[in-house]
Amino acid sequence: MTGLSLMIEEQFGGKWLELLKEAAPQVSRLAYLWNPANPSNASSWWTMQELAPTIRVTLQSVEIRDRGSIDDAFAAIIRDRAEGIIVGSDPVNGQARIIEFAAANHLPAILPSGGMSLPAD
Repeated sequence: MTGLSLMIEEQFGGKWLELLKEAAPQVSRLAYLWNPANPSNASSWWTMQELAPTIRVTLQSVEIRDRGSIDDAFAAIIRDRAEGIIVGSDPVNGQARIIEFAAANHLPAILPSGGMSLPAD
């Protein structure tokens, strides 16, 4: 079952990237918040890296290994001027805080279990 879940996650990684670009076509820099210890997150990262140049998006890898690293992740997103966020499906990512951060910074975001969030105009 692990191999199957990795294949599903990998397929979704590309779709998340395409959906965010379709919903917010002006974005050119996207941050991927992920836990590198989670194999399905790593699979999505590799898939998105391959797809990004074809849809003219630069990806920023922002690692979240535990909830204590989320503030550093937010600082990296701001410092590197990401224009949108995709969040890997991992329980350490603190989705409520990520949603608040994305809304406060007017960043479109895709969260696997939380859906999609687009900033209000």
